[in-house]
Amino acid sequence: MTELRRLTNLGQQRFSEYLESLRSGGTDPTPLHLLTDVMTSEPLEAPVPLTPSVFTDRYAVGEWLIASLKSLDATSLSRDHGLWSWLGLLLLDQTCPPRPDGTRRPGEDARHILPATYNYRKYYRHLLREAWLAVRISGTVVRPLLAGPLDTRGDLLEQLSSRIELFGNPRIMATAVRLYVDDKGKQTKLASSKAGGSPRRLATIVAQLKLTYDLRGSSADQVIGLLPGEFAS
Repeated sequence: MTELRRLTNLGQQRFSEYLESLRSGGTDPTPLHLLTDVMTSEPLEAPVPLTPSVFTDRYAVGEWLIASLKSLDATSLSRDHGLWSWLGLLLLDQTCPPRPDGTRRPGEDARHILPATYNYRKYYRHLLREAWLAVRISGTVVRPLLAGPLDTRGDLLEQLSSRIELFGNPRIMATAVRLYVDDKGKQTKLASSKAGGSPRRLATIVAQLKLTYDLRGSSADQVIGLLPGEFAS
């Protein structure tokens, strides 16, 4: 068991420097000392105990985060960049595991470090925050979208989470799962469509429909019934 903390500005800078070293081919171990060093981390106002684990998929880590962080105010937590960056470092060996030769592919910093200034186009990319928020908003509905390991985000979830009109409405997320994931958990043809029936088109249609219909009070079946023929599978 460990205690949740925040990375300070210096801690986030050191973490960012480490990620850059990985992108350059470095193989140094994860700098976990940053999690507890008083210069690079700081305690929360009230203790929050954590019991980290090896998670089977992103849905599991989303559930764990909800249970572990339930004592914190969700609105403030959502934008707590020091806290999410600390968690990003804590679980880095799962969100960015070493390959056989010791190298890693961390991707952009935003996958692990939450920017200090709110920017929705960056915030949704944080792997752990995205999983927490998806499960918090939509519950088990998003399980098929979070079925992969912690380092695998998936193009479909990225398309959905980058559009708040979709991601922020559990009924629309249920609709998206119906449209874009089949009974075997595989993506349908619509999911990769560049035109009719694509997630981008869904966002456009939803923006139009919500002017007339109560989409938050509609079931997935009802929403699908409102969609044009291009969404027929």
